[in-house]
Amino acid sequence: MLASGIAGYFGVSVIDPRPEGAPGRAADGMIHVVSLLNAEGLQLIVANLVKNFTGFAPLGTVLVAMLGVAIAEHSGLLSSAMRGLVMGASRRMVTLVVVFAGIISNTASELGYVVLIPLAAMLFHSLGRHPLAGLAAAFAGVSGGIVQTYYWVLLTLYYQVSLKPQPK
Repeated sequence: MLASGIAGYFGVSVIDPRPEGAPGRAADGMIHVVSLLNAEGLQLIVANLVKNFTGFAPLGTVLVAMLGVAIAEHSGLLSSAMRGLVMGASRRMVTLVVVFAGIISNTASELGYVVLIPLAAMLFHSLGRHPLAGLAAAFAGVSGGIVQTYYWVLLTLYYQVSLKPQPK
């Protein structure tokens, strides 16, 4: 909000990259900064609050997952499940389990960054290890899973292109 106030005060604007006639494009072809620190900006925030909140697609999934994690944490399920996981694996295997969970968390959605990373830090802390080590392991697993997902998408596209008959 502060950045929009400063940019609005100085009249910052940029060229709109959308083609002419595109919906939402201004007649002058410029995008002007709207300050959110004045009465009109606050009115804009309040008027579009629900639309912005509901229009962000991953938010629903993340909220439901966080609600489930909160219920599991307050009921004691999460801590007992972590203890069960830790008791069944050696201290070295916990790191591998966290990284593997991070890799496969991308199949469930974008929840790996929001849910798994803090849980891994809690898990490492409960083991007496540094929580940042768990955070780093989970981050590496989730990031590696995302890269792997993009890699397979690109491989699939290249494979489909290579199967098309080539003109002679």
